[in-house]
Order: sequence, then C-alpha cells, then structure tokens
Amino acid sequence: MDIWSFGSPEDPSELEALQAAGVTTVVTTSAAPVAEQMGFATYSMVHTFPATNSEGDLAQDVWGRPVKWFSSACPNSPASRSLFFADLTERLQQPVDGIFLDGVRFSSFASSDLPSSFFSCFCPRCCQDMTAQGYDLAAIKRDVSSMARVLLHGPKTETAQLLKAIASPSGSAALTSKYPGLPQWLSYKARCIEQFASAVWQFLKDSGSRAELAGFLFEPALAYLVGQDYYLLSEHLSTISPMIYRNYPSTPGPAAINQEVLAVASFVASGSGLRVSNCIEAVARALGLPFANGQAELSLTPQGVVDEALAARALVRTGTHIAPIIWAGDPALAQTLELLADHDVTTCILFTYSAGMATHGDTLLPILSAASTS
Repeated sequence: MDIWSFGSPEDPSELEALQAAGVTTVVTTSAAPVAEQMGFATYSMVHTFPATNSEGDLAQDVWGRPVKWFSSACPNSPASRSLFFADLTERLQQPVDGIFLDGVRFSSFASSDLPSSFFSCFCPRCCQDMTAQGYDLAAIKRDVSSMARVLLHGPKTETAQLLKAIASPSGSAALTSKYPGLPQWLSYKARCIEQFASAVWQFLKDSGSRAELAGFLFEPALAYLVGQDYYLLSEHLSTISPMIYRNYPSTPGPAAINQEVLAVASFVASGSGLRVSNCIEAVARALGLPFANGQAELSLTPQGVVDEALAARALVRTGTHIAPIIWAGDPALAQTLELLADHDVTTCILFTYSAGMATHGDTLLPILSAASTS
C-alpha cells in the first residue's frame, strides 16, 4: 500500500522517519519545500469557497436566512470564488505535484450550528442559477421546505414516519413522488459543484500547470447530499479521496462520519422530541452504515471504512485514483489499513500525523511500515 500523510511535520528528521516507514507523499495546507527537497511528492490543499467579510456572500437556507458553514460562503459567490482562485494562483507558484480541493460542496448538518444550514443554498444567486439551468425553483423550494419542516420541527409522529420511509433505498426513492423537488435540488447542487471543478481544471490547464487536480470528498453514503457526485467529479479530479473518519473525537468534525450522523440525529431529535438514539439508528440504517456496538463514542466499524472505499471505486470513471483518507489517531489504525489492503485499496492517506504520534507513540512507524509493504 502507498501511504500518504496529511498534516505532516516539517522537521527533516521526522520526515526522514516517515520516509523510512514507506510514506511517499505529503499533503499540506501550504508549501512543503523541505518535503519536496527530500523527494516526497507534494500536494497542497486549497479551501474552495472561503468566507468573505460580507454577509451578502453567505449561503442562505430555504427560509432565506444567512448561514455560516465550515468558514465557507455560498458556492456561487463571485467574491468567494475570486479569493479561491487568488489562493490557488499563489499555491501554483510553489513546486507542487497536485492540488487538493477541500470543502468543495454545499453545507452538511455538522458544518454549522444552525440546523437549517444543510437546506441551502437559496440565495438570489443560486435561485437565479437554478432557474437558468432549467430547474423548477418553485417545486424545489416547496419540497425542500416541507422536508426541512418535518425533520427539524416535527410533529413527532410525522417525523418518525418520515424516518421510517427513508430507511431503505426503495423507500427513499419512493418519496420523490411526494416531493419531486427534492431530486431536482440534489441534482442542481451536484451540477453546481461539478461545474466549479470543471472551471478549476480548466484554470490549471490554461495556466500551464502540470499539477494534478484532486479532491477530498465526503464518503459515498453522504456525498451526493452535499452536492458531490463521484461520477461527475471524476471527469475533472484525477484523484478522489473519500474522507472516512470513522470515529473522529474532536468537535467540530465536519466530514467525520460519526459526527455527521450524530449531528443529523441531534437536530432531528431536538425539534421532534424523538430520542437521539432512535434517530441515530434510523439515520445510520438509511445511509447503510454499520456502526460499532458497545462503543463509548459513536463509530463506524473498520469494515465500514472498507465498504465506503469500495463504493467510491464503483462510482467513478475508469482510471480515477481512489485514495481514502482516514484518521491517523484511530486506535484501530493497523486493523483498518490491513483490511483496506486485503480489498486491494492501494493508496491511503493518514489525517494528522501528530494525532497518530500521540495515540500510537512508538508503534506508529511500525504500523506504517507494515502497511506500506502489504
């Protein structure tokens, strides 16, 4: 297995230790000249929709309220996109092998303290764009607001019935007859994000850069809900890295599967009066996610990490590189890496080297060595 590291140290001796353990590539939030000089492949991560100083650039929920999510603006904000491309231009001045897009999506439940943040964006820019692209804006607003009202405000019986309805792929698909605006809304978000990725790819091409375009995406169970269509994006992203943080403990943790499920369940339980535990069970069942039993904290099973990685592979175009990123501090790191290797997952990225050191101490490098030779 080819091991990459996100959040790697800059100290040469520590980088040498990683290199000796088989790590070949580092992904950073800035330049990595030391790593580049040492022969590592280097990727730079760029936040895609950075927030501006203007509330007018924020996303808006289906009721027209501005929402702050993941330090991000509306994906269609010209000012935000201008900031992004300025940052990208600066990164390309450094010798990097690739660019990783981060936050290339709409809001998730765990991305904001405001429960309705997920039901966005309905700012004037996005509404105009939906209409221009042929979507039925009235139907979308009607059905998204109806679904949001039931999930976030109850009444209890109606919310419970809706959770039962979406507990299977067939039941969820059947709801599109009752709420025909919902699939249009999801389709629009996916097209919007795909068009942005296409623009970034074209920018790299026009600039003469040879940097590969890659992206950190939500795991397949959640990706399409936030506007990430693996198949569409694989036309522009040479490497896709599903973020499968099965038991990430720190909050906030947008993209950590345990925290996303907990956020959905908590918001729904708070508004409807249902038990959080029942909501967690319903959401996990609807997403097809196997969570470990008897754990102090909600956590996806190691096999669940493998399942999501294989689902990602099934959803992309032939030739797209799938490199799941997992939490380096996971106590089951060795088991998870072994399971991934057993299923022919040839590349894996570790999120936060320091967390791995803190959790695994002297055993981290042997874990990486064993994985890199598998």
